[in-house]
Amino acid sequence: MGVTAEDLLNSVKPPAPTFAEYIPVVAAAVTQLDSLIVRFHTETAARRGGALALRPKDLDEEQCLVYLREKGETSR
Repeated sequence: MGVTAEDLLNSVKPPAPTFAEYIPVVAAAVTQLDSLIVRFHTETAARRGGALALRPKDLDEEQCLVYLREKGETSR
């Protein structure tokens, strides 16, 4: 992300990268499947267990929705 330890100590903080700036950096660092998983977690804020518990019937392609079943019997 281009931030050093010295940058954090200075009183003038560099701006955080935007989503549009950050995603190409992530995409260049990972394979096609990895980038899909990163994108899924970025878009849904799903926990690891929620992603692992996905079933085909949890995906609603018409409405672009994902039914997540997560930690503590939480569903969203």
